[in-house]
Amino acid sequence: MRKMDEMELNIRLQAIKWTHLYVTVFLLAWMLYNWLATGKCGLELLLLCTSNLLLCTLQQVFTARATGDRKPLLWLAAGAAIFVAAAVLLPLLLIGRA
Repeated sequence: MRKMDEMELNIRLQAIKWTHLYVTVFLLAWMLYNWLATGKCGLELLLLCTSNLLLCTLQQVFTARATGDRKPLLWLAAGAAIFVAAAVLLPLLLIGRA
């Protein structure tokens, strides 16, 4: 496989950007519809949150790797620790109220 030139790379990046925007808007609309219709959020909320979390995480990792700056990775590790703590503690608190 040959290496892409700048124009091909730009075309692919634009396609990825618009595809991500479409999927995000679609999942948001699906989540709002289900929430208004049933009062519950389902799998679409999980997909929406995790896809955007993955996008932000990968941007930080690739930026840190390209620049050699480790500071964004420290912030990423702190954010991941907070996210994991919230993901564990929040369901426990909600189960305790039920």
